[in-house]
Amino acid sequence: MQQHDQMAKQTHMQEVLVKLDVSLEQLQKGLGRLEGRLSGVMRPMMEAPTLREQSNGVYVALANQFQERVTRLEELVRQVESITEALEV
Repeated sequence: MQQHDQMAKQTHMQEVLVKLDVSLEQLQKGLGRLEGRLSGVMRPMMEAPTLREQSNGVYVALANQFQERVTRLEELVRQVESITEALEV
């Protein structure tokens, strides 16, 4: 019985890890797209000073989105680490 519970726990943890891996992969793709958008905004800003003022708000919004995603990614990494530690016990 106890062995069955342990196996069920391990199976559940493995399923959670797979979901976290998928989430991390999706986040990485999203971060890549966001970085692309960010560089797309930065390039014209550097080439045309008049665009700098117009693009500044967009840049700040994108930078904030990027930071939010980084924070979520860091939270997911912490969760993965704690789950991994629990599996090692």
